[in-house]
Amino acid sequence: MKKLKGTKLEKFVLKSQLIKVADLIYFDGPLLSHFKNKNSENYLYYWCDADNLNRWLIFRVSSQDLTLYLNKEITLYELIINPIDGFLYSVDIDENMEYRNIFMVQPDDLPESYIPEIDSYYEFEILHKENQDKNYRILINNDWKLDDLYSFPRNYSQVYLFIYSLQNLLKKNIDFEKLKNSFQAHPWKGGYSALNFYDSLNYIHRPEISSIQYASPGWIELKLFIPSAISIRKIITSFLDNSDALIEMYNRTIKELRLRRLTKIDARNAYLTPENALFIKETIKKFSQLMDFQYTEQLDNLTENPLISLKILLSFYRRVKNLSVYSIEGKASY
Repeated sequence: MKKLKGTKLEKFVLKSQLIKVADLIYFDGPLLSHFKNKNSENYLYYWCDADNLNRWLIFRVSSQDLTLYLNKEITLYELIINPIDGFLYSVDIDENMEYRNIFMVQPDDLPESYIPEIDSYYEFEILHKENQDKNYRILINNDWKLDDLYSFPRNYSQVYLFIYSLQNLLKKNIDFEKLKNSFQAHPWKGGYSALNFYDSLNYIHRPEISSIQYASPGWIELKLFIPSAISIRKIITSFLDNSDALIEMYNRTIKELRLRRLTKIDARNAYLTPENALFIKETIKKFSQLMDFQYTEQLDNLTENPLISLKILLSFYRRVKNLSVYSIEGKASY
């Protein structure tokens, strides 16, 4: 790939804040994609180079300029040459969606091959994210019992729905207010809240079974949203890497919640002392780091309540733990 002139950054801080809306140009994969943050600011990802990684230019655009571009009144060339922030990000992304080689670059320093043609008016139909569903295989092995055929799909489906909902807050076919109600409707005083919470997400986007083969090895093939499946795989891997610390932290958190009398109260109306609020904030941060859970901001935006966020995260932990057991026992590979 081309050598870039720019300011090298340690990380891409916008990664967890941007939610994909649509692919605007697509040829055997996305070439130009539209993202938004929680403030509905627009960002474009423009593919410009590849070797073992895919290089993207990422830049903010105004709603007015995006509309003008989609209406073929201005060009992609104009958007890239005149970004409203005055600079663009260059990011190399691998097959696991890890961001590498992050630079802040000026338009004048871009290689010529990275700049679209002067007459690069929009000519494509928008391909929305729901069209990115593909088949994904979970490999299965060893001896499965009849109970596994109930427990495993149920846990995986619940984890998937939770991750999918956080990744797609701004997706057009998801009613944000209805989704927010699902995250805020339950008291979280016991197990029924968790059951009702995950059941309330069933309307969003359930994985479909494409095929099953029971053998050594076999598979369960699901049609689903691939980025959600990849996130689940990464979270389970992190859980396995940090299982001792996570189990200890979970037990300690449950004990602390009892001591602070935060277990049996209605979380929707709970008053949090500054000390309890700090404890909850720090616990969520530590859990998220150990599990490589990257959606705490999205979770907080939906719950608008730190105690509910923590209790949902604890319920998520229990389901991830159940899925990790299948990996430990050699029954499933994600």
